Amino acid sequence: MENEEQNREKTPDSAASSGRWSRKWEGATRMQRVYYLFGLFMILFYVGLSYIMIFSPIFVERISAPMRYGLGALFFIYGIFRGYRQVKESQRRDEE
Repeated sequence: MENEEQNREKTPDSAASSGRWSRKWEGATRMQRVYYLFGLFMILFYVGLSYIMIFSPIFVERISAPMRYGLGALFFIYGIFRGYRQVKESQRRDEE
């Protein structure tokens, strides 16, 4: 109990330190946070690109339908794979 009070006194915003996000990232370096956020961005990028390739008329004139569907499926699978790796890495960090 005393250790928790000391930790709250060290942080400038004690309300933020009680949240799950801050506890999760308490020992993380700035670069680890940047890598995590970049990973989330890339997951959204690949899944979004797969949606655009499959459902958007943007590439209809430039890329044939089988190629668009194949690339869309590939981007979607890779986005899901990156999401899986991100979750596993997050769980591994939580265990440490």
